[in-house]
Amino acid sequence: MAAARESLDDRPAAGAGGLAFAAPLHVRADPTGQGEAVAVAGIDDALAALCAAGPLRYGACGPERAEWSEAFERAAGAKFDRTPEAVETARRAFRAYAAAVGILITVRTC
Repeated sequence: MAAARESLDDRPAAGAGGLAFAAPLHVRADPTGQGEAVAVAGIDDALAALCAAGPLRYGACGPERAEWSEAFERAAGAKFDRTPEAVETARRAFRAYAAAVGILITVRTC
């Protein structure tokens, strides 16, 4: 996901066109779950991260992960639908994918 890190930084802000998430998701840029955090702030960020997923796109036996497919389908759909509901559905699907592959960073408050 190092390539995703570079592409995420070079793109315009996610708020353009109503594709920003209500709250960004923070994930690890490295597929091993180590390394620095990257904010996934909208549909374009999610699509870039999914396209750069590399080995995280596939399960242990080789087939594409259902979570990756769902997240990609929802994000691509939201890119064209552009409704707040579609964007939130895409955010939830991307969060489920990131949690499934172990790159989601959760923040707990006391």
